[in-house]
Amino acid sequence: MIIPSIFTIVIGLSMITYWSIALAFKQVPEIKDEPIRITFHIVAEITTAVMLIISGICLLMDVGNSIHIFLLSTGMLLYTLITSPGYFAQLKKYSMVIIFTIILTLSIYSVIIVI
Repeated sequence: MIIPSIFTIVIGLSMITYWSIALAFKQVPEIKDEPIRITFHIVAEITTAVMLIISGICLLMDVGNSIHIFLLSTGMLLYTLITSPGYFAQLKKYSMVIIFTIILTLSIYSVIIVI
């Protein structure tokens, strides 16, 4: 279960890094236009990221119920991977849509490996 472990840790860290950079460089215009909605969205994404990191560590350490934690965190990620590309598609940033599709495919593959 090394691949799913590393995958979830890398994705979780990437999500936190993305939001940290985007917020630090004021690349989130919704902060002004829709502050409540984007705050809820960011909290959901950071929660997902933390759960992914925890599940990856638990899988690596072979902690009891680690598969359940992995499935929960991956389910959270799948929701994000299905809803978030619409934002980038609206902006015609199709490279981001492709990245989300690749991560979605890898997430499904990771679930198959774990189950």
